Amino acid sequence: MHVTPSQERMKKITLSVTLLGIIAGVCIGCNQLLVPLAGVFFGLLMISPLFLTLLISNSMVGTATQVVLLGSTLGYLTNLIYLIYFSSNPDNPMRLIYSVPVMIVLWFIAAYLGLTRSEIKRRQKRTS
Repeated sequence: MHVTPSQERMKKITLSVTLLGIIAGVCIGCNQLLVPLAGVFFGLLMISPLFLTLLISNSMVGTATQVVLLGSTLGYLTNLIYLIYFSSNPDNPMRLIYSVPVMIVLWFIAAYLGLTRSEIKRRQKRTS
């Protein structure tokens, strides 16, 4: 399969955002390790939507959906960093209640668009 320059660029962007997410996950985990076991679980809980979004976007290389998912990932990541490091009450994870549902909606949209895309490809193969 031939990879176009735009697909190659999107792969690099996805890798960069993934590495940024891993670094943020490690930093959040280290910040919360003041209470060791709770800190690890808190870090995993807050970072898991980020990694699921990156996993979904990786299967949609070169599409507008991938751009939306990567943008939402960066938005979620900056929201996490703000809430944990700069918020007046960083120990209250319920303040993330607005971020996670938005990510879930984006996952469903991505799944729908991915199915639509595969259906279009199947129809093109049948007609050609």
